[in-house]
Amino acid sequence: KLTVAGNISAGGAILTDSISATKLDPNYFAGKVGIGTTGPQHGLHLADDCKLALGTGSDLQIYHNASSSFIDDTGTGSLFIRGSQINFNKYTGETMAQFVADGSVSLNHDNVKKIETTATGVTVVGTISAGGDIMTDSISATKLDPNYFAGKVGIGTTGPQVALHLADDCKLALGDGSDLQIYHDGSDSIIKDDGTGNLE
Repeated sequence: KLTVAGNISAGGAILTDSISATKLDPNYFAGKVGIGTTGPQHGLHLADDCKLALGTGSDLQIYHNASSSFIDDTGTGSLFIRGSQINFNKYTGETMAQFVADGSVSLNHDNVKKIETTATGVTVVGTISAGGDIMTDSISATKLDPNYFAGKVGIGTTGPQVALHLADDCKLALGDGSDLQIYHDGSDSIIKDDGTGNLE
């Protein structure tokens, strides 16, 4: 039996089957491990720009570069994130997006759900703003595509009864100078020609 009060320094390997190997075995660490840092704060602590690389070609890399955090897939395959429910949250717990298997996908703004997919389509909370055209063949386009209306259209009324329904005193004007006007003023129906030509 050999008792050593201080450190053991060896130029080669130290083989043992009884002494604690926590400070000897390069394959086992009992405490916190630092890579690029001498003051690790967690079980495995990598310093800035020290990458955790996975795969023979280091295809998957996870690291922090002092300002931002990265998950890089540098290989030719795909990056899969799998689970029955996947949440993207702010570090405080605030929800940004949620993906439910065989269910909905939802996107939040400032922790408030704004877009959610359903079995029949999508639900939007708030206003849809588009820089270009919004094309549709199934959803009512009365509030989306300015060039196409699938249902009844109301001007001055929120409850149109026919294909094009103008409220009282809302005029249908024809001609560059609005010369021909057709409207109802609440009591009478009027066809008015303000132009210089004839009404035929």
